[in-house]
Amino acid sequence: MPLQAQDTLGSINIIISLCFSFLIPLLSFWFKKADERLRLFAFAFYSVFILNVAAALSFDPKTSQALQQYTDTLLLLLFIAVLATGSRLLVRALTILAPGVLAVLAFTDPSFIKYEYHQNISAAILTLLSLTVMYIYKSKKGADSLLFWSILPMLASALAGLYPGSMILSTAVPFLRFISYVILLYFFYKSIVHTLLIRSNENEKKLSGMDRSVEAEVRKRLLELENINKKLLDISKTDALSNVLNKAAVLKALERLITSKPKSELSLLMFDIDDFKVINDTHGHIVGDKCIRMLASAARDNFRDIDLVGRYGGDEFLVVLPDTGSRQAIAVAERFRRIVAESTSPHFTISIGISSYPSDGTNVRALIQEADRSLYTSKRKGKNAVSHSSMY
Repeated sequence: MPLQAQDTLGSINIIISLCFSFLIPLLSFWFKKADERLRLFAFAFYSVFILNVAAALSFDPKTSQALQQYTDTLLLLLFIAVLATGSRLLVRALTILAPGVLAVLAFTDPSFIKYEYHQNISAAILTLLSLTVMYIYKSKKGADSLLFWSILPMLASALAGLYPGSMILSTAVPFLRFISYVILLYFFYKSIVHTLLIRSNENEKKLSGMDRSVEAEVRKRLLELENINKKLLDISKTDALSNVLNKAAVLKALERLITSKPKSELSLLMFDIDDFKVINDTHGHIVGDKCIRMLASAARDNFRDIDLVGRYGGDEFLVVLPDTGSRQAIAVAERFRRIVAESTSPHFTISIGISSYPSDGTNVRALIQEADRSLYTSKRKGKNAVSHSSMY
């Protein structure tokens, strides 16, 4: 082959090697979360970069060509070291030291630059190493990897190098090496992107799990706050001594029933403890409070769930009976009066006054006034009695 053609092909080889040996490690190390073995494969390309820099700096074409013969050979040796050992220390030491030693020999030892001799040996070694890498990688990873197929053009360029006198084969060498490096570059790019996608998916799952945990915790806290607010609201509506609705709450509930169901009947019971002042004066206020709690408990236990029990003040209580007319209310009140008279201890009785909506009044004020009048009617009748306007 003419000397000028050899120099041109040598320059092409240097440019191809320099570009790819710089891009591949840069791509790998740019993404620091890439797989460790993949990063070792990429690091091995620094040996190619170092040798080609030395070849480019050499003013002697034969020295430059001799150095180029060892680039792929050294690269494949490092690939074998990665596959066989996976040792980061060994691969990095060989990547830095081996090309340095070769460069020193090339510049100092005249026998090293016998180009034709080295070209034949290097091509033979490169062929053997290519086959070795392909065999090891296939046995470990399988033949479906781009790294496996990237060695084939390198093997072809090694075989072509065994015939340095052939213009066609010598011209094909840089193109085969170019194809090999392109496949290697794509292999590293695809492997890194695949690794990043897997880790991205893992991070998304973790974030999704964290979001669900945070959402569950937020819901839990909101539920706790709702329960606390409900308890506070219940406390604000509840009479502390009797544990039934306080006056404001029971009157508001009565007004809401009248407003929401203006065409429905309801009845109101107003009752108090007979001779409650005597109980307080004779037995003390502690017993009086106990009587109030007992009466409230009896009311909670003996009226329906839909009925509303509230303390109106002192020993007076109100019971709102939704969907209940006056006749039904009288029967309910009479039954409750007997229960209290027969079961309380200390013993006491109650008097009950009844008013019904809408016959006795169409608003809260009117119903309270009518129930109060009926209550005093029960007192005048001798106490322990039930009264309604229809009964007198």
